[in-house]
Amino acid sequence: GILALMKAVNAALTPDQVEVNLLRSGSITQDLAADGAATLDSRYGYGLIDALLAVQQAQSLASGGAVPPVWLVSPARVDLGNNLSEVTVQTSVNPATAGLTLVNVTSDSPWVSAQPVAAGGSLQAGDYRVVVDRTGLAEGTHEGHVLFNLADGHVDLTVGMRVGPLIGSGDAGYLYVFLMDAKTEAVVKQVAVGLMNNVYSYTFNNVPDGAYYVLAGSDLDNDFQICVPGRESCGAYPSQEYKTQVVINGGRATGIDFSVGFYDSYAAAGFATSTGQSTGILRRRNP
Repeated sequence: GILALMKAVNAALTPDQVEVNLLRSGSITQDLAADGAATLDSRYGYGLIDALLAVQQAQSLASGGAVPPVWLVSPARVDLGNNLSEVTVQTSVNPATAGLTLVNVTSDSPWVSAQPVAAGGSLQAGDYRVVVDRTGLAEGTHEGHVLFNLADGHVDLTVGMRVGPLIGSGDAGYLYVFLMDAKTEAVVKQVAVGLMNNVYSYTFNNVPDGAYYVLAGSDLDNDFQICVPGRESCGAYPSQEYKTQVVINGGRATGIDFSVGFYDSYAAAGFATSTGQSTGILRRRNP
């Protein structure tokens, strides 16, 4: 309803303007976190949207109003599964010509940290290496947060990982597992599997030598599309955000284990259709 009001006063309003320029800047929300910073946090998101502010800001953009700078972290959540020890996230300032002061980068858990990738380690927009240390942690799933602390608030990067083997904890629906060519992203093989003893077991036979990605998801509405955001489960090896190539060269690959769950967005996952066109949804073949 609020988006309809915004479009009524600014018909040219785009999704990027709403998310990046307005939501992430705190221009149309009331922050609910105790720190009072109008930035993303894992509990309250970007806060409570204010209809009046939203319409006013949409009007301002329509009349050429200034766009507030926003510190962006992409993706906003990373999952390292049970075998990755580090990943890289991208940070930037929108608009690119505006500046924000990054005071420091901290975390709320001792097992996760982040450092700039650039030589010299200066605190500025760019790539940051996020590292986890599983030493001494109890077996199970862990979640922590990297905080990019700005002069007037912080941006929260949620980091998830697991210690120990993957153990099923629920039914993600009937799954379709895809073996995809890592270069063309064409679907090479596909199998359908059901849950048994809290585990989905799959096998691809007679796989030609090459590099592949392994992805899986449900098709609960039976429309021949898996991984529909918010409605169907999805996953990739070794994790949703950082799929890794599985190389076959005259032998076999085992232990290609990963978790599958329900998520709201797959923009960072890089899924593709069988024709190689990038998309957030993977189409399954008509049985």
